[in-house]
Amino acid sequence: MWTGTLMRRALPAKADSMSSNRSTTYLIVGIILIGMNALAFAPYVSQATLDTVAEAVESGYDEASDFEDDDSWGTSTSERAYFAHSITNPAEVADGTAAPLFEKLGPFIYNVTTHNDLLEWDEDNGTMTYSSYDVFEWCEECTHEGVASVSGDTQITNVNILWNTQRIAGISTGIEYGEQFAKAGFTKSMMTYDMMYLAPSMDTADQISALASGAEAAINAQTGGALDAVTVAGMADAMVMDGFFASWNATLDDQIRAAVGADVMSPDFSSAAGSIMNNAVDSTSGVCMALTCDYGPWMVAAWGEPSSVITPLRADLLGYGTTDAAEMALMDWAVYAGAASMMQTNGAGVPPELATDNAHRVEVLTGYSFPADDLEYFLFGTNADTGYPAGMLAEQELGGIPLYGVVLSLLPLTASPPDYMGYIQEYNIPGILTMQTVAGWSSGWQLAESHFPMRVVNPAAAGTMDADTWWKMSFGG
Repeated sequence: MWTGTLMRRALPAKADSMSSNRSTTYLIVGIILIGMNALAFAPYVSQATLDTVAEAVESGYDEASDFEDDDSWGTSTSERAYFAHSITNPAEVADGTAAPLFEKLGPFIYNVTTHNDLLEWDEDNGTMTYSSYDVFEWCEECTHEGVASVSGDTQITNVNILWNTQRIAGISTGIEYGEQFAKAGFTKSMMTYDMMYLAPSMDTADQISALASGAEAAINAQTGGALDAVTVAGMADAMVMDGFFASWNATLDDQIRAAVGADVMSPDFSSAAGSIMNNAVDSTSGVCMALTCDYGPWMVAAWGEPSSVITPLRADLLGYGTTDAAEMALMDWAVYAGAASMMQTNGAGVPPELATDNAHRVEVLTGYSFPADDLEYFLFGTNADTGYPAGMLAEQELGGIPLYGVVLSLLPLTASPPDYMGYIQEYNIPGILTMQTVAGWSSGWQLAESHFPMRVVNPAAAGTMDADTWWKMSFGG
């Protein structure tokens, strides 16, 4: 773990801190805080800030110029010494054969310069609004109680993140940045799954919906439009399901067809087709699982082929669980064979690094069709100026810590004020409206605005998973 020779922390209130070094600034803070499983610093409140503010009060500062003209209030420097406890037997701790043995390391001594900037002076109420940030520079020649400063590059090992919001010189906002950097791993995984499974599932849902629309047109043509729309829609849904069953049945040999009863029975979808096709909802998440909904085909394929365990569960979810057991099995085969075969045709399960249709998948998920070169950078690129990953699926190891492009991509949008043009220029996005839909894909997962219905991949699961839930389950945050 790199403890650093120069660290900078900027509070959100300081608008002008979003300089060209913003990415590097937050990157260093984020890396350090993600790596807190390798650190154990004692809490520290920024005494330099407290001292200078207290002095200002005692001096009777009662107008803006008192602060603006006082260099000692605007900038002050102090030494701070830190100590860490490093585990000396990490292998034994990792395999559970021994308790951790700690070695106290330090002092790590830093010259800390506190910068205060007056943002607003309320003369009527005698109040001020100010921003404050600290610059940490490792002090090679400093001593603490006669002991020389230990190198900021010292390797330290510990077991878990300690949840203290004043950790590392009172960087309360740093925990937030550390959390976001850690959540980026979850975001990258979900975006990968979106490309591998959700985009093909959405394509499949659209294709099944188109089949139903075609069936409706055929029915209206045959009846001269004599039937009402609800009746026609119900008949069309049943026709699609009949087609799925017929296609699956045609693949069976006579022996298997007889064994499953498909030689003497064709299931009646008339009462269940509407639920299967359009209305089935997972009650634990509130998400539609019907075949024309985004997640429906993915769920059907992910649960696998019919069995004595899977069939009743899928039938109950999709609305054909009250039929005769033999008929229910045939209906389940029709549902599974139809949706799963279309998912396979649409490339489900092929990872982005191997897929040949990434442009289409990203367009399905964001609504924007990237040019080929821009798409490659958007997904896998590295920023030429910083050397850090910029692509949504790009990852780089930095000092043993995974660094994800997706979280760096969102830094301009989470700045204060947001730097929309920074994102637009980075990925060559044609305008702010397109930027919103493109960035919304990653930010939805990163900021816990997107929620994954767990039953899609596990019949026994319930509810949803998002970045916040993942964070708490993984780190106890």
